[in-house]
Amino acid sequence: MKKFIKLAFSLIIFSVVFSACSGGGNEEVGSPAFVTGALEPGQVDESYEMVLQASGGSGDLDISLYNIDDLPAGLEFDPNTGTLFGIPVIGSTVELLFKVTDERGETGETRLVLRINQGPEVTLAPFAYILDPEGNKVPVGSVDSRCTEENSDTC
Repeated sequence: MKKFIKLAFSLIIFSVVFSACSGGGNEEVGSPAFVTGALEPGQVDESYEMVLQASGGSGDLDISLYNIDDLPAGLEFDPNTGTLFGIPVIGSTVELLFKVTDERGETGETRLVLRINQGPEVTLAPFAYILDPEGNKVPVGSVDSRCTEENSDTC
């Protein structure tokens, strides 16, 4: 009987120590949260790809986009991979609301601003001159040869 009590006591002590070291299975798991704190800016007519990162929670995490209709034209969101991708066709700045959900239904949200730059401005060189009605070269920016004292206020 003493051996049985000693063995039972040893098992209880082992169980308590093992449970304390392993978290006992009742450990609180925090809610999921986004690791991605900002979206990289994009450029019109250039490929864009950004994978959103989240951590915490329990089990697999699902990332979704609440306002998917606000995505700039040419961009898509893949909820299976948490990837924002595509080739934007117009410059804009939008605020996107993302949600992450774990297996227990716990959620986390983040608002991130996405800026798509229009692209470098193209400046066309002005003509060095224009031709007047008689075919004479008139430098651009100079007084038009057709201007006279009578109509100078409209030239």
